[in-house]
Amino acid sequence: MKVFGIGLARTGNLSLATALRILGLETVHFPQSWGDFETHEAATDSPVALSYRSLDMYFPGAKFVLTTRPKEKWLPSMKWLFDRRPVEAMADPTSVRSRKLRVALYGSATYDERTLSDAYDRHHLGVLEWFSARPTDLLVLRTGVDGWDQLCRFLDRPAPAQAYPTENRRSL
Repeated sequence: MKVFGIGLARTGNLSLATALRILGLETVHFPQSWGDFETHEAATDSPVALSYRSLDMYFPGAKFVLTTRPKEKWLPSMKWLFDRRPVEAMADPTSVRSRKLRVALYGSATYDERTLSDAYDRHHLGVLEWFSARPTDLLVLRTGVDGWDQLCRFLDRPAPAQAYPTENRRSL
């Protein structure tokens, strides 16, 4: 089984990656190439969110998890992320890739609240529309609200005794 975490950055992707590892799935967080999708059972973060349609067509029967958080909390967290590492000022290959990924996913390499707000809405609506005829292939997992019960039911796995992970947590 393939599982893809298709939430935008700062929506609980790292927590989902940790949860999937706890459930025994070989998971890559922020895959670097298409080969990572093929060689791992699960993948999470921005490259996955950008590629969910292709992944769905390439891996029939895969499961998709859209991690979400309220937009009014997501936007300040994204500002922190964009301000922390302004990719437009760096020329190394990782920054060039990050810049291209930001533009493709959000419409901008720099923080712009309106552009990111529109991207958030567009992504969520696009995902819901894409899976509308196959609701059993998509789980919408609300970060900080949902956890093992929803994820394990969706993946047909027993819930671990430990608490659902909360990685990379900020107060925003």
